[in-house]
Amino acid sequence: MILARFLAPLVLALCLVAYLLLPWTDQLFLNWSEADLRMRSKLVFSSIEDDLPDVLSAERAGQLTKRFTQLAQDERLIGIAYCDSVGTPTYRNKDFPADIACSSTTNFMKPEFVKKSIRGGPVMVATFPVTNAEMVNVISRLGYLVIIHDMSFAEQRSEQARRYALGFVLAISLLAAFITMGIARLTLSRWIVGLRDYVRTGKRTHGLPREALNITRDIQQRIRQIEREQQRPLVTGPRWSAATLFEFVQNHLPSEQLITVSYRQPYAHHKTPEGIGWTTPASGLVTAIEPIMRACRGTWVAVANGEIDKLVADEHGIVMVPPDRPSYRLKRLWLSEAEEAGFYAGFANEGIWPLCNMAYVKPRFRASDWETYQTVNRKFAEAVFAEVKSAAPIIFIQDYQVGLLPKFIREKLPNALIVFFWHIPWPNSETFGILPWREDFLDGMLAADIVGFHTQFLCNNFLDCVDTHVEALIDREHNTIRRGNDFCMVRPYPISIAWPDFEAMSVPDIETCRRQLISRLEVDPEVKIILGVERLDYVKGIPERLRAYSLFLDRNPDWHGKVCFVQVASPSRSVIPAYADIDQEVEHIADEINKKFCAEKWKPVHILKKNFGQSDVYKFYRAADVCIVSSLHDGMNLVAKEFIAAREDECGVLILSQFAGSSRELVDAIIVNPYNEEGLSESLLRALTMGDHEKEARMKSMREHLKSHNVFAWAAEILKGASTLHRRRQLNNLLQYMNTSTNGTDVSGQVVQENIIKGLSEFRIS
Repeated sequence: MILARFLAPLVLALCLVAYLLLPWTDQLFLNWSEADLRMRSKLVFSSIEDDLPDVLSAERAGQLTKRFTQLAQDERLIGIAYCDSVGTPTYRNKDFPADIACSSTTNFMKPEFVKKSIRGGPVMVATFPVTNAEMVNVISRLGYLVIIHDMSFAEQRSEQARRYALGFVLAISLLAAFITMGIARLTLSRWIVGLRDYVRTGKRTHGLPREALNITRDIQQRIRQIEREQQRPLVTGPRWSAATLFEFVQNHLPSEQLITVSYRQPYAHHKTPEGIGWTTPASGLVTAIEPIMRACRGTWVAVANGEIDKLVADEHGIVMVPPDRPSYRLKRLWLSEAEEAGFYAGFANEGIWPLCNMAYVKPRFRASDWETYQTVNRKFAEAVFAEVKSAAPIIFIQDYQVGLLPKFIREKLPNALIVFFWHIPWPNSETFGILPWREDFLDGMLAADIVGFHTQFLCNNFLDCVDTHVEALIDREHNTIRRGNDFCMVRPYPISIAWPDFEAMSVPDIETCRRQLISRLEVDPEVKIILGVERLDYVKGIPERLRAYSLFLDRNPDWHGKVCFVQVASPSRSVIPAYADIDQEVEHIADEINKKFCAEKWKPVHILKKNFGQSDVYKFYRAADVCIVSSLHDGMNLVAKEFIAAREDECGVLILSQFAGSSRELVDAIIVNPYNEEGLSESLLRALTMGDHEKEARMKSMREHLKSHNVFAWAAEILKGASTLHRRRQLNNLLQYMNTSTNGTDVSGQVVQENIIKGLSEFRIS
């Protein structure tokens, strides 16, 4: 195909050139033939010119006729005659053409050559005047010798020349094409090898042209762009909302029960002077899942915070939430102090958390913690079993604290549709090999039907771990794992947030939010505010950003008094030494900065250690000029997305760590390496001095992306996969039931067949 595509244009072009040159070739051969016949005619005339006067004077007609006949034996000479001065043919050979008359050969004194057509074909008529200078009486009587040559050979020669020319051109075309293609193939092969080495090593080989390097750079740039875009959710279609998600669930899973399981609960109750109040924990998981539960109206199983939570729940630990607008059930689970210590603080957060988050904190694994982890996971399973009202419920399991739960649920509910979403990063296979019970942990997760991560990169890490540490059949093209009869899909689902309703949340406009924060901090109204919102966690990079801020103030003294850093730091896991250490480190760095740069009416750093409600956090977002997310490692990080959603003014600048999963989507943020404190310092200056037009363009682009790629789109994509598996499982059950039927024609058999037809139609629709 490539050969034909390459040769055909060249051959056609050369043949066209040959065709256009044929008239010129014909004329060339015709002129050459005429010149040849003129020369032949002159030679014939020269051979008899001297003897002709004597023969004519003696009137030896027989001798002259015989001589003419001998000359006419030439294959091309067909006629020769002598005409007197008045145009009367006197002597001629016997085959002289009758179509040629002498009457037209008079009154000229030099040789003449004329082409004519007769019945036998084209001929050339050559006429030569005959005189005798020695005989006075003959000089007055002029005669003419007429010589006729056949010209039909010229046409035959021209036709042969055309064939030869076309054949020659075709042969030359093929030869030139093959030679050209061989040279091009050799050159391209060298280029391809050079390009491959350049892409792999970055070193330019000898002979690789600059154009090839430009192409390579374009390819690399496109690959980076694809890598940034490929992690975005697949369900974008309409703008997803709670209403459209509820409609989706009703249409695709109308009779199925949805149960979500997580360690952290969406609402916690506590005592207040007025009675019992409630708060929403600072958790990205809660931020993402809670709107989905309100939309789907299922049941959420989670661990309670304390005894106050028990006061508002019934005897089974059930309470309807949200407290101000109940729409779904929250089933609370109480753990003992020993269980909290071994399960949560121990195995989950001193073991799995540092194992998965590469922040260079050494994980600790104790056999007692592992035993407690298994016990608590079984406790979660029992709580789920108590809530199940369907033979095939959808169990939506969240995060690393309940990694064994899919297996425990599968043991008792084989038909349950289990979706397990891992919210934090997943390590590579070598790092995961540190876990002493790695096979058992993977065995627990693989009992799920769907295992989801934020990015394809994390999916690849998980597949590598399964491939290394357990026996399984892995299909990397389709991201599936098969172990015996168990089938598990591994998918990237970048989590997002619900688009906020500021009116419902009682969040004022942006100017009011800024005035309130300025008043709270007691700073100049013109000051620029840099904001950080995190739990006090060593993976969030809070010390790194504070040191970068200190470096920024050192290098930019003109910004003193014009900028302040506000860090909202929710206390977290303070019983774990690593978290207590990070708390102290943040306080120490903040104190040093304030002592070094503090001036009258200006405090450079404000640390707000408190669990703020969601509406209060959005007020901070709306008041800030810059939001910085400098995670050392993060699965997604929803703070970045919340800040973008809060900026209705399409203003503000987001500084985002390249090690946060959200950097794959929010490509218009200022992407930074949090370990490079100098680069982070320069990014702060860039953010503070960015022009209004650029800020607006970046923010507008990210907001448009988030409006369609929200948490409801994320949930719809996951539930879409669950729905497909659910329909497939229903169909398989119907087929198995039909196979066990003893008679396919009785009433029960007909019912089964009708159900199968219905199942097939539903499966196709889904």
